[in-house]
Amino acid sequence: MIFVLIACLVAHAVPQPAPTPATVHIEATVSDDLRTISGTIVVPHIDGVQWVDLLEKLPIPAGDRMQHRTFPVRPEQGTLTLEVASETQTEQRFHTVLPRRFGASGVVPRRGLFANGLWHPHPASDGQPAVVNWDVTLTLPTGSTGVLNGVVAQERLHYSGTADRLSLAVLHNARV
Repeated sequence: MIFVLIACLVAHAVPQPAPTPATVHIEATVSDDLRTISGTIVVPHIDGVQWVDLLEKLPIPAGDRMQHRTFPVRPEQGTLTLEVASETQTEQRFHTVLPRRFGASGVVPRRGLFANGLWHPHPASDGQPAVVNWDVTLTLPTGSTGVLNGVVAQERLHYSGTADRLSLAVLHNARV
């Protein structure tokens, strides 16, 4: 018991990395079926930060029993594509197709979209999520409610703050 208490105190005392001074801007739209997110991301140069696709690293269970518990239909990976949208190469277009998948990373048919930071290009430093400043605006389907890093809104969702990921949930016919 004492060991657990000490471990919790030590874990809480570990300093968090300082956020980077630049701000990452995202403007995107969630499709009516909640499966795709398309938009632009303005990625400033940040020393030591690489932009990665974490969706492709999402594991697919090998066994039938775990696949049945993870996917409502056949196993799906999902995709994130990027293309440079400006000559300065700081603005990029992205298009994400989320997998139909239970849990915190995908679309559950007739339930909603749940994406714990996997729906956009992700900042990483030394193989770990990087803390950055975000300015994000999402257009949601009519009649849906979204939550982005604790901000709740309908139809147009805006988050501005510092975080290591953008956690998003979108539900049809939800009440606030």
